[in-house]
Amino acid sequence: MINVIIVDLVSDCITGIERYSKVIKSNHEHENIRIHHLIFESYKNLPKVLIENDRFTVNFYLPKQISSTNRYKPLYFDLIKRSLSPLVSSMQNIVWHMNHLGLSGIVQILRDTFGGKYLLHLHCLPWKYTNKNTDRYRRLHSLYQNERYDDFKKEEDTGFDYHKPDKIICVSDSAKCYLEKVHKIASSKISKIYNGIDIDAFQQPRNDLTILYAGRITKDKGILDFLDAVSEVVRSTDYFPRIKLAGYFNIPQFFIKKKYQHLDIEFLHQIDFNELKILYANSTFGVIPSLHEQCSYVAIEMAAFGLPLIVSDVDALSEIFEDRKTALFNKLVFNSDGELCADKDMFVNNIIEMIENEKLRQTISINLKNLYDDKFRSAAMRELTFRSYEGLFEK
Repeated sequence: MINVIIVDLVSDCITGIERYSKVIKSNHEHENIRIHHLIFESYKNLPKVLIENDRFTVNFYLPKQISSTNRYKPLYFDLIKRSLSPLVSSMQNIVWHMNHLGLSGIVQILRDTFGGKYLLHLHCLPWKYTNKNTDRYRRLHSLYQNERYDDFKKEEDTGFDYHKPDKIICVSDSAKCYLEKVHKIASSKISKIYNGIDIDAFQQPRNDLTILYAGRITKDKGILDFLDAVSEVVRSTDYFPRIKLAGYFNIPQFFIKKKYQHLDIEFLHQIDFNELKILYANSTFGVIPSLHEQCSYVAIEMAAFGLPLIVSDVDALSEIFEDRKTALFNKLVFNSDGELCADKDMFVNNIIEMIENEKLRQTISINLKNLYDDKFRSAAMRELTFRSYEGLFEK
């Protein structure tokens, strides 16, 4: 029996990683794999332990002080070890499946204490989140584009040792390249596994001109680039689309309302998944304008519903989709302030074409549904992941 302990960090914002963990836990294929869940919560909550059918789910609060005050760490880690000991100490063939780099310290201590293997799941590329520091991001981008990987690694300086995990799962070729070229990880130690999910997709009439954005409402997700492009469409044409924003707002809503008061924007915040599926089914098209993106669950969900897409030509989006076949691509450029952003003219033209060209929307819709069926069902993701677990114990 292999005992997999998925280790997650959750907040009050629903993420793709939470959807991923839920799919992996729905294991009906491998009786020799038992999946448990260790959850660290960034918001205050009492510890909880749930045991069902020889599988446990444990929730702990992860105080912010732990990452900034070293004197608290030994006490906190000891609490975690003591709490888990009755559940874990008798287990054999343990896999610590870590979904967040920020939990590496805890996971390594747990592995050293209770034994087992350590698997890192790289859901994102950390250096992509440095785009708030414009100068540093441009240096990193230039070094990477020019294949100066040793210089890139020195500049990046993550402090994370990618050689410590026994196995790494990544979700794109771009991530695999990053691991191999920058951190010199052997290809045999890496498994590329696309995300997957099963959705009971349904169809509804796509009548009104509605553009859907779903996900975190942040600058690095390209939301302001999107709204700037729509503003130009409204200014230069007779089109006046309804914009629906569904997700957790990191940018204050009042800021968006004031800056884009001339647009028809509906602020939906985080909504129930069944409500989100209705939006996937009846919107005219969707946008994923992110400045960095790996194997996006929102993209997969939109594809399942055949929702025509405009996406950034970046990271995994570039390999998942094909321009003008399963999406329209937006290039990313550096503006006059040195910030990474969407090519505005291209974004505007893509929006106009998506509005005007019904035949293109229909073609993209059909191709997206086929793409989803071929590549992004959950069974394939689970099977490849379970093989990775089993491979850790093969002699």
